[in-house]
Amino acid sequence: MTFHKGKKLTGALFVSGIISLVLALISGEGGAAANTLSVLGLVLFVSGLLACIAFCRCPACNRAIIRKLFVLKDCPYCKRDLSTGLKTKKKK
Repeated sequence: MTFHKGKKLTGALFVSGIISLVLALISGEGGAAANTLSVLGLVLFVSGLLACIAFCRCPACNRAIIRKLFVLKDCPYCKRDLSTGLKTKKKK
């Protein structure tokens, strides 16, 4: 799986987990629907975390990128572009 597909998968799992947890809070306390939605939200959130660790890796150095995943354009370790794997030019 490419870096960008892993980033999209991670984002989708995080967002769906958060939506499920918010719906569980809105639906009320103690109900079966609230319990089911909260468990589903936690499972989606944890699977998003696991997808981030497994699939969001630099194509050049293969190190996991977890912090600032949706902001970074270059790998913080090897300073290569995350979409192409080529070295980035220094800014003057």
